[in-house]
Amino acid sequence: LKCINMVGEEKGKKFKTQLEFKFKLGKRAQTLAALIQAEGRKWGIEIPSIKTFDRSAGVAGYYAVKRLKDAIDQNAIDEALLIVPTGSSGAKFESILQNNPNIHKVELNNELGESLIKNALKFPTREGWNIAKIIFPDIGEYSPPAVEESSTEENSSDSGND
Repeated sequence: LKCINMVGEEKGKKFKTQLEFKFKLGKRAQTLAALIQAEGRKWGIEIPSIKTFDRSAGVAGYYAVKRLKDAIDQNAIDEALLIVPTGSSGAKFESILQNNPNIHKVELNNELGESLIKNALKFPTREGWNIAKIIFPDIGEYSPPAVEESSTEENSSDSGND
């Protein structure tokens, strides 16, 4: 969500975000991880309740995609973004994705997920940019930030030699 915020602001997009978006399913309230309202569309974001991105989301992945489908069916959202571990699958999971092209699946492994989180407040990673691009398709291609760390280290070692 921080990457989407950062890229959206950098590109001058008008959008609103809300964590823990609730919608009604029958008489019960359901909760998605987040809602983004952008360019006249409502996007639901969901991540399965799992401990690690080292393996498939399993049943938690199915329940996450089902919550997104239910939110779309209830007209609570127009589009959805599902972030799951690489290789997440299952017959029901895949069936929902195939029958709902407005649910966009993003697969991450543990390393990519950690990088995304670690850099979220500094600059968007390629994965963060690609996630933002699903919501803001006209933002252009990813360009990595200028590498400041190595030049800072060079400068500090240079200044020590003066």
